[in-house]
Amino acid sequence: MLPAKGRGGIHSHINAVGELLSQRQIPVTVVHPASWSPVLALGVLNTARALRYTGSETGVRWDRLWHRVLLELAMRRELRSTARTVVYAQDPRSAYAAIRANRRRAATVVMAVHYNGSQADELVERGQLAPGGKTEQSIRAFEAGVIARLDGIVYVSDFMQQRIHRDVPEAKAVPSAVIPNFLPQLPEQRPASDSTLRDCISVGYLSVRKNHAYLLRVLAAARVAGNVYT
Repeated sequence: MLPAKGRGGIHSHINAVGELLSQRQIPVTVVHPASWSPVLALGVLNTARALRYTGSETGVRWDRLWHRVLLELAMRRELRSTARTVVYAQDPRSAYAAIRANRRRAATVVMAVHYNGSQADELVERGQLAPGGKTEQSIRAFEAGVIARLDGIVYVSDFMQQRIHRDVPEAKAVPSAVIPNFLPQLPEQRPASDSTLRDCISVGYLSVRKNHAYLLRVLAAARVAGNVYT
């Protein structure tokens, strides 16, 4: 659903997986809504994005619909010219687009779960959906339907797996694995000085559900132990 270049955690995940596969001589193609028609996607998605931030749930539905439609068109073109393929979708909308585009069943559709419970939770948290409203319920039902049709699921944490299994019992029957986010192995480097200062980098936007407050408590405990992070 997202282009490979970006600043978010999902972008980092896509790039890390792509680099790992490329090192193993496995071809990788990143497909996103603008892959089908960059010009059309720019106009449609900018309009959808603007509507989403008006506070109207219609804007959210429009945004989700057109992201999905454009991605499905791009996926159909990609899968038409490809034999055995694994589609590694990054959210339920992307997985749904891949399932619909996979008419010849030549591709295996696997989805990564980056969200806690449902994408509806994120939209409610941002104030774009009313809690318990029709759109929120519709998104949850949509996600459950998609998950039941997947060939596989990758959870980036045990917590996410437990939440999905609790909220979507059908997910228990889908082959899955828990694979934490990772970064390429970097060469060991000695610090420039004997300073005890270290960097702690958190990739992603600030959000209540990401529990950055816990990270601050960890940093405070590390400082008490003599390890100072900035």
